[in-house]
Amino acid sequence: MRRLGLIIAAGALAIVVLFGFWILSRPERGTTGAVSTRFRVLGPNDKIVVDGFDDPKVEGVACHIS
Repeated sequence: MRRLGLIIAAGALAIVVLFGFWILSRPERGTTGAVSTRFRVLGPNDKIVVDGFDDPKVEGVACHIS
């Protein structure tokens, strides 16, 4: 019975840790998505990034640029 409790506790801890990594690995605020277009061995890859911004004058409207 004690062994089952340890297995359940380890599983719950693993879920909490994975959820924390998922939250921290999300893109920074404003970035909707990014697509890599060209792989480079030296230096950063070429990519298209889509950013979203709330319109300060119109409530509920967002502008997206890439």
